[in-house]
Amino acid sequence: MPAVVVDTHSITWYLAKNPALSKAAEAALDRASAEGHPIYVPSICLAELLWSLLRAARCPICRTESSQQPLLRCKVPLVSRDRKIRASVVNTIW
Repeated sequence: MPAVVVDTHSITWYLAKNPALSKAAEAALDRASAEGHPIYVPSICLAELLWSLLRAARCPICRTESSQQPLLRCKVPLVSRDRKIRASVVNTIW
């Protein structure tokens, strides 16, 4: 299968291994990843995920409970080039 494009729910559920993701969707994402094809994440999905992280009491990916800013307590590292974020307490990789 060639590259695939995801929406916010599908990429969140895929990364969280949430059973709400259909088996067909999971298989398509697994196949694209295993075969080295791109999985395109539209920029609006990234904005929606960030909004969710900043507003929610629970990180949608790692399910970390937090009363304030789940991104700061999330055990999943954020891949970011942003110097300000990397200099913060957020767990980052660059």
